[in-house]
Amino acid sequence: MSSGPDFVETDFTFFDCNTYVSCTQCVSSAFPCDWCVDGHRCTHDTAENCRNDILVTGVSRIGPSYRSGPGFCPTINATTGGSTEILVASGVKKSLRVKVHIIGQFIVQTRFVCQFNIEGRVTSVNANILGDIIYCEPMEFSYTSRAPNITATFAVIWGGSKPLDNPDNIHVVIYRCRDMADNCGMCLALGEKFGCGWCQSSDRCEVQEQCDRNVGALWLNRNMTCPNPEITSFSPQLGPWEGGTNITITGINLGKAFKDIYGGVSVAGIPCEPYEHLYKKTTQIVCRVDGPGTNDKRSGLVVVKVEDFRGNSKQSYEFVDPKIKKITPKFGPLSGGTELSIYGQYMNAGSLIQAFIDDLPCQIIRTEPDVAVCVTSASNKTKTGILRMKFDDGDRTNDAQKFEYVLDPTIDFVESGVAGQIKIPKGIPAGGIRITVNGQNLNCVQQPQMYVI
Repeated sequence: MSSGPDFVETDFTFFDCNTYVSCTQCVSSAFPCDWCVDGHRCTHDTAENCRNDILVTGVSRIGPSYRSGPGFCPTINATTGGSTEILVASGVKKSLRVKVHIIGQFIVQTRFVCQFNIEGRVTSVNANILGDIIYCEPMEFSYTSRAPNITATFAVIWGGSKPLDNPDNIHVVIYRCRDMADNCGMCLALGEKFGCGWCQSSDRCEVQEQCDRNVGALWLNRNMTCPNPEITSFSPQLGPWEGGTNITITGINLGKAFKDIYGGVSVAGIPCEPYEHLYKKTTQIVCRVDGPGTNDKRSGLVVVKVEDFRGNSKQSYEFVDPKIKKITPKFGPLSGGTELSIYGQYMNAGSLIQAFIDDLPCQIIRTEPDVAVCVTSASNKTKTGILRMKFDDGDRTNDAQKFEYVLDPTIDFVESGVAGQIKIPKGIPAGGIRITVNGQNLNCVQQPQMYVI
């Protein structure tokens, strides 16, 4: 039996209130820390460090206090619009203002400064307090980055070096309209909060103050219409004369809203009905065009009208009459998987091209003007079927072009070796042995592969 001393163990928690640099952090901590407002420091010993100072006691401090917790800290708690984000256009001189909370009279009597850290560069301007609003003197905000916007930190300093708490992280976003949109349509579609518009004299997106510097400049706001709709491309560029083709039009300034272009799209003089759910403001329209009603070849421009303005495509759209001429191969296995090449005219006409062997689908994998390639699906019986194709609302068949489903290939026996030797299925690890496979319908496979297991 041991007669040595008894040992016990316990945990010790060490903390340092001085590590907290703001009132909110200090009085919200899990430790008994208090904030000296005028001294602008966090301490656990207020009797020693905060004599004759105004205290905000921590939530972990035991005992009564009429000024306890972060709700009593001098803070910036909201902008005048209630947002934590202050938007400023780059290159514009602006005065900012923010609301403040729990500002004692001794703080009001000190000097205030608004401080901004922009791309690592600290800039300060004087500020004044009136009621519960801090007004920063005007300054020009700018940045050198090519980014559409940057975030600058913001602080209100009092008493020379003491920042008011900023628990909501109120910050400044500096932006350039011209880097957020490079054409009129995209510019006018930007959020209203940015105040961007299209300056016709400089031909770029700017806030009105920047555009007005040019004498006689016309500035279009987001409620106006861009004067130059432009079609940069459309697809497909041809479709069946029966119509039913969905045409995707891409461009610039194609309206700010669906109502701007509804009823204003035509293809070769025929109205094209746009889909609202596929419309992308200013950049894309998808519409369905009916056919001219006859199989005469017809072509014309794609036109988009936005109010009194009109944009024409550079290329013409063609209504054509697709024709099937021949197919190859003429047969394939029941299990499907045969790549069927369909030769003809205008095999790439339309937005939805489908192929069938009788009623069995043949999956289109590629189309070109003179050939379409599809992969046959499986059939539950041997048969000969007629190839049928759909080009949107147009149906095409060629009764002379038939495809036969034959039984899947089967293997009867395998031989190996050369002439003069017994042909039994065997080989050597080094390979090089000729193998002959005998069976049924082996020629219906387009890309036969052999595996020795």
